[in-house]
Amino acid sequence: FIASQPHAVVTFYPTPTEVGLCYLILIFLIIYVSRRRLRDLTCLGILCVAEICVNVYEERADRVPAEIVFYNCRRNPCVHFFEDASHSWLWSRYPQNALSDLRTVSQRFWSREQISLPHVFNGNVSFHQLKSYDNVIHFYKYTLVMLQDGRWRHRISKSVLGVDYCYICRGFRGHLSQLARVFHPRQVILDASLSEKQRRDLMIECRQLKWSGYDMDTSGAFIKKCL
Repeated sequence: FIASQPHAVVTFYPTPTEVGLCYLILIFLIIYVSRRRLRDLTCLGILCVAEICVNVYEERADRVPAEIVFYNCRRNPCVHFFEDASHSWLWSRYPQNALSDLRTVSQRFWSREQISLPHVFNGNVSFHQLKSYDNVIHFYKYTLVMLQDGRWRHRISKSVLGVDYCYICRGFRGHLSQLARVFHPRQVILDASLSEKQRRDLMIECRQLKWSGYDMDTSGAFIKKCL
């Protein structure tokens, strides 16, 4: 009951440097208690200050680099845009269930890296480094098209827009040949939420169009460093 209360359990993931400093602090504390010498107390104080400095450095916001993470989550396709540990945005096919569907990722990765909960969205938004309109997302110097329905299959553009990634997930309808009238991607990323037949057909189309394809079902999550 006590452990289930808010903030009752503190999760701490010390680095090897912090562990080493903790052992040294314990050793010098024992030495000081047994000998009561000023020199030992001075060393103990220096080690405590060093431990605090290392802890502050390890918890800085920019320890998490700017990157785009395509999570391998069949139930709910999600793409995470990191600016740093304190600022990130999560595009989700079903935003109302995103945080619960990514509970395992939250416990194993976000908690360990002390990452703040992301802002979940699916639609038109504008933030510092991220802008999304009509499921076309601009993040730093990268452009992504989130394909979760059939809205693009009947559209025609006067000029084909070059984009970095076309992310295809559950709900996509149509063919890449129809998409080629609007976009020319550097890489097509196929989410694990797609059926096996759909992924196989889309990979065949990628080869026909000479596009680079990435199947998350067989290759796992995809991470792109932004800086």
